[in-house]
Amino acid sequence: MKKPKKQKSDLIIIPLMVVTFFVTYFICKQNLIEVFKNNTSNKDVKAPKKVAVEKLDINDLDQATIEESINSGSTIVPNEDNNVTEEDINNANTNTNTNNTGNGNNTNNNSNSNTSNNGSSNNSNNINSNKKYLIEGNFLSDGIVTDKERTAMEYNTKTLQSLVNGSKSNEIITISSGTYYFSKGGTAPNEDYVIKLTNNTTIIGSGTSGNKATILKPYAPDNTIEYGMDMFYYNNVTDSGRKEAKYLENVKFSNFVIDGKDVRAKQYTSAGKGFMINLCKNCFWDNMIVRNTDGTGFGMDNIINGKISNSTAENCGKIAPVDSGGGAGFGIGTGYSDDEYVVIENCKAIGNKRFGFFFEHQGYFTNYYKATKAKGFIVKNSTATGNLYNFGANRGNDVSYINCTSTIDNTANDGTPIGYTRSDMYFTDQSRRTRVENFQTDNMFNDVSKTSPYYNAIKWAYLNSITYGIGNNTFGLNINTTRADAITMLWRYANRPGEVVTGLREAATINTGFNDIPSNALYAGAVKWAVSKGITNGTSSTTFSPNEFTTREQFVTMLWRYAGSPRVEGRIPFTDVSKNTIYYNAINWAYQKNITNGTSNTTFSPNLSCTREQIVTMLYRYNNTL
Repeated sequence: MKKPKKQKSDLIIIPLMVVTFFVTYFICKQNLIEVFKNNTSNKDVKAPKKVAVEKLDINDLDQATIEESINSGSTIVPNEDNNVTEEDINNANTNTNTNNTGNGNNTNNNSNSNTSNNGSSNNSNNINSNKKYLIEGNFLSDGIVTDKERTAMEYNTKTLQSLVNGSKSNEIITISSGTYYFSKGGTAPNEDYVIKLTNNTTIIGSGTSGNKATILKPYAPDNTIEYGMDMFYYNNVTDSGRKEAKYLENVKFSNFVIDGKDVRAKQYTSAGKGFMINLCKNCFWDNMIVRNTDGTGFGMDNIINGKISNSTAENCGKIAPVDSGGGAGFGIGTGYSDDEYVVIENCKAIGNKRFGFFFEHQGYFTNYYKATKAKGFIVKNSTATGNLYNFGANRGNDVSYINCTSTIDNTANDGTPIGYTRSDMYFTDQSRRTRVENFQTDNMFNDVSKTSPYYNAIKWAYLNSITYGIGNNTFGLNINTTRADAITMLWRYANRPGEVVTGLREAATINTGFNDIPSNALYAGAVKWAVSKGITNGTSSTTFSPNEFTTREQFVTMLWRYAGSPRVEGRIPFTDVSKNTIYYNAINWAYQKNITNGTSNTTFSPNLSCTREQIVTMLYRYNNTL
């Protein structure tokens, strides 16, 4: 009997089955290898350890219990009915270290065995070593602070400080919703504070609004704090006597409110901040609110790799004089290291006494800070309203404002008077390498109507921080421009390049080589930059004539040289400009590029003084050619 003949389809299927088998095997093998790799690489990765801080209602406690807890250095532990007894305190197995050294070396060596004093299994009164308690309550609702409430504040301060002192990497302190008052925890030169921060501190609240809000409120009786009291403090520069200053490293704060309403210092010195931190690496804030502080809300200086996101500063600097330093919503000091880098994103500054967002080189105050550059300070997608100056900087080197919005608040709801804001943005001319992109505001100078032919140019110049007007929300139409002002506007357009200002306050000097420019003049940096770039040579080898008015041919020539002295084809129709003049090529270039059309169809008026709106318009048109 003949065997059936194999069909052609069989010859195709069998090899396909073999190929499928080996492909499946290979894929499974690779997946197993990947799983093994992942398990191996992650075997030492631990989930963050949570130290839960829950609330005790002050009405469920007696003063003796709180005092005993403070004196014994132990945490309060609730019974099942949330009433606390002395037995709870004796059974508590968490030792509280209240030493505010801030060196980060104090740790809690607590046992997790939950054994009572007699060695038997702990009952329901005991607490897991990872759970702590703060005393919650709106202590000042009746305007009176009782002895028990003062004692509760002291307990809260010492409990939170002990947790911060014991902070370890991969550990998170979580605080449940509620209002928690704190008393003074320590004193530093020219300021007091509640909590002194240590490395690896992470504090996360339950939220910033409604019933989920976690609110931390420092408290001091009137006239008992001399210079201001910070909620969170770290300043090893001052504490070490500027000898071996160390950075605070790896700290994070999220989802809670700091409200400084119930602290008012005798005098203002810039202290009394929500966060007072000097020298910080890898520091992060998210979904935070700081409000009603004596000084700046977020007052962090000299940060390497920091970010503040989705946060609000409101009514900060409440006792700061209007023309003082500090008193900002977000006030970032700079100047210790060339590696400093901070991003502020999706944040709001509302009704703060001075600036909404502010950067300042600390070399303005002391020669200890000598960095001349930074990796950058960026504020983006943020809004400011009702601050004296909504955005700005003093010696704000390497500062960028990107996609930010400023509004002039016309209500008194934020605590500042109607019409309080002086300017949407203000950089002092000691700032360098600044950048403003896509800045938005509805504000405009009172003397510039929307129907003015110069409106678009002036608004562009204002939004790009090229001009701030002449004061009182006035631009100064038809006012002739001095040579110092003209070169300053061109320099601002170039993003304030040139030599970085060093030295204390107004004593900072820049030598321009011109006898008629004081070395501490605010425009000295602009003039020195312009001379170094061949934009101007002055009116003689020794004079710049800063107070003389700029002529039309002078400014066009400066702008032409800034553009690289380009040659263009074409002829100009101006009968008052000879081909033999040294500024002919500059005027021809400006005419061909539509930067200027002259003062008539046939005249340029080269010796006529240039007004402020003409300067701005030529810069605006030049920018449009790029």
